[in-house]
Amino acid sequence: FESWHGIYCVMLDQTGSFWLATSEGVLVLDLAPRYFRTLLRQSPSTSENRVSSRTLLRRDDTLWVASQNGLHRVNLRDGEATRVFTQSIYSLHRHRPGEFWLGGHYLVRLLVGRQPPRAFDLSHPHVWAMAKDPRGWLWLGTEHGLTRFDIRQDRELGFSGYGRFGELASAKITAFQPDPDGTWWVCASSGLYRFDPRRQLLLDRYHADGDPTHRLPFD
Repeated sequence: FESWHGIYCVMLDQTGSFWLATSEGVLVLDLAPRYFRTLLRQSPSTSENRVSSRTLLRRDDTLWVASQNGLHRVNLRDGEATRVFTQSIYSLHRHRPGEFWLGGHYLVRLLVGRQPPRAFDLSHPHVWAMAKDPRGWLWLGTEHGLTRFDIRQDRELGFSGYGRFGELASAKITAFQPDPDGTWWVCASSGLYRFDPRRQLLLDRYHADGDPTHRLPFD
């Protein structure tokens, strides 16, 4: 797979297959029979139209792919792909069937096939990551820290409770990963953080160049 570059997202499904969002499209790997499959990949002669994928979301036989070329819906039974949104997006949240929140330069609500998308300006541009907490708020990872968005009232709530982790306010946040204990792992340019969305509280920092108590395994 030497020609595949820039792996931005890895998803493991219930069958043990790995789904990789890359700068060349989507690669599906089944390691047991050593089988692989490609989706949304263009030939080298059409590289300017290449689907540089950022986020994957699978529901039954449908794969949703957020990419620099927009949002794509892929039928996994026949591989047919349809682009349902044309602007560049980096993150994706499915609120309910047919309703998505998209993160790019703006935050966008998309009701597929029902009405035009609606964009919301935020205090900081570029929504690299998003996740919904138990209250129903969307937490957004932006170019400059965290912010919250109330999807019931369509308004940004902001966030300033960084406490002793003030460096996160100016960091690029690229991913949220839920933990079984209810906390989230927050991946940022300033390190890896543990966050409690219920209390809106940052708990710990694991930094490559900082506190030796919390050193990452790959340091």
